[in-house]
Formats: sequence, C-alpha cells, structure tokens
Amino acid sequence: MSELLKRYLERRHIDRNDKAVSGLFPSLGAYLRSRKVWKRLQNKAHHQRHEGHPTTIHISGYEGKNKTAQTIQHYLQTHKHPAIKAAFVQGSIADCEETAFSDFDGILLIDPAEIYSASQLRVLHKIVHKTAHLMKKMDPLQHHGWSVLLSTELNRYPDAQLPSLLLEKSKCLYPSTGFSVTIKVDPAHQDYSILYEDLCQGIYKRSAQESTLQQFYYSKLFISECLLLPAAFLQALNKKPIWKKDSFELIQQHLPARHLETIASVEKIRAEWSTYYKGQNAKQKPDIQLSSQLQSLFPAMKALIDEMDRILKAHQAIRV
Repeated sequence: MSELLKRYLERRHIDRNDKAVSGLFPSLGAYLRSRKVWKRLQNKAHHQRHEGHPTTIHISGYEGKNKTAQTIQHYLQTHKHPAIKAAFVQGSIADCEETAFSDFDGILLIDPAEIYSASQLRVLHKIVHKTAHLMKKMDPLQHHGWSVLLSTELNRYPDAQLPSLLLEKSKCLYPSTGFSVTIKVDPAHQDYSILYEDLCQGIYKRSAQESTLQQFYYSKLFISECLLLPAAFLQALNKKPIWKKDSFELIQQHLPARHLETIASVEKIRAEWSTYYKGQNAKQKPDIQLSSQLQSLFPAMKALIDEMDRILKAHQAIRV
C-alpha cells in the first residue's frame, strides 16, 4: 500500500495498465488510478516495526524569502488537508543559498490513516499536484516534485532512499512554526548502495541519449545526477548518508586528480548555469558551448564510475 500511494501522489504511473490507459484517455486513467489506490488504502497493512534507536528531529520553520517557497507555504495553509502533516523544503532554498541552477527539493509527510474516502484522496492528489506545479513555475527544468514520506514509514525509516540528513537540514513550510518527527533507523534493513546504482544507470542512460544534448530539460537532469554522484558513492562506501554539500570535499581523499577534475568540470557548469540557460523553453536546444562540454563529460563520467566501482569492490573485499 505504501509504495502505491507514494507513486500516486508523486504523479508516477502505478502499473503498466495505468500507463497505457492514461496515454490514450488521461481523464479515465486518473479516475481508475484513484479508485485502485483507494481500494488498497481500505485494506491497510500492518508493517513490521524494525529494531532501531528512535531519534527525534526538530525542523524549524522556514524564514527565507524564496517566492516559490512562500507561495507553496501559503497554499498549504489555505488548503489544509488532514493527511498532510508537514511539508519541508531542503537543499539550497532551505539554506537561503539558491543559485540559478537551484530547483525545489521538498518532502511531504502524509498520514494514510487520515484519508477516509476516494473523493478525499483525489483532493489530496490535487493539492500535491498544484504545489508541484508551483515548483515548475520557479524552474521549467524542474525534474521532480515532492518526495512523499508516509507516517507509517517513520518506525522503519527508509534512510537509504530518503536520508535522514535531509530532514535534519530541512526547513518546515507547513506548519510554519516548525515540526518534530521521531524516526527509527535500523541499518540492518538499509541498502545504502541503491542511490549510487540508480544514479549510475541514469548517467549511463543519459550519456547514450541524443535528448541530453537536444533539450535543456535533459541537460540539467544529467548535470544534477552527476552532482549527486559523489554523495551517493560515499554513502555506498561508508554505509551511511552523506550531505551533498560536504561530499565534494570528502570525495577528494578517494579519487585521483583526473577524476576530481571531472567533478570540478560539472561544478563549473552549475556555477555558470545562468550563462547557458536564461529561462528558455525546457525543450529548447542548448547552445554549442554547453553541448560540447556535456559531450566531453559522457566518457569522463563513465570512467569516473568505473573508478568508483573499483573502489567499492575493493572495499567490499576488505570487509569480507
């Protein structure tokens, strides 16, 4: 039930039939999708409570001036829904350090027990969809919406997929006064290599697709995945979450100079993003300067991943 509800609220297709029907008949697909999720919600499962030390994290209220964050905050306060317990903003917007490259990273805490009908479920979906659309208005290249965290997951917190560090460094949009959450993390139930493997596959995929060089949307997605790779690698290596901002310094002790130069090249593109993208249509083709830089990064990133794989394999052999 948890994964199905999360896919629904994060606006992902919940199965192959949903994808096929929605492609041909969007309204019918939306109706059938909500019915299927509601049916599963009526048969709520009891999840095993993993062992682990409970940790309480207090997330203070957002006091920044980002217009999108303020608009989303106002919308959630105006359109209250009993299932929405809290909304957090993370990353550079939470730190009030946003740049031209910044997008909106947010987490919604949802309580499935507060969804009492199919119509109420659809209202919840509408609120989540509307606020995710506001993120797109901030950045047309925004490639994700909310990350949904269910209250049923707090006693078996998915630390590998949604690192608890993100909560610790977030700011609370709703309620505006802040929010405290108690989580239980059991390292025995975490696969800290999942994020690394997923990113590697994404980078391989985008390196082989023409769309990465043909549309700003996919260009930025490729750069974003490359920028997250050092943190994902360190997480897989150390079996614990690593803050993305710290990863660029920590990675230096693990890689030779030529691979560090590759990471520095990606950071340089991020720092100079406003010289490449000036608010054009997401499907517009990047200029030749950015395209050539991305093209040179494709083999360099593959070589970087090969080196990271070698390090992880050697480290695993030592542990065994």
